[in-house]
Amino acid sequence: MSHVALAWLNRRATSPIIGFSSVERIDDTLAARGKLLTPEEEAYLEEPYRPKSIQGHCSVSGESAVH
Repeated sequence: MSHVALAWLNRRATSPIIGFSSVERIDDTLAARGKLLTPEEEAYLEEPYRPKSIQGHCSVSGESAVH
């Protein structure tokens, strides 16, 4: 499953930060190199996602979101 997650992430992020807690995690991450998802697989993974508005100190428009 981590191969799928890393393949999806590599299509969206320019530099994913990956942490390793064991040698097995390193091997698993290296095994995901070069894995590509089909457009159908990507659509399947993204289908349940619903974007949410940004929360915190700044909004997308640059106005303060904290009042």
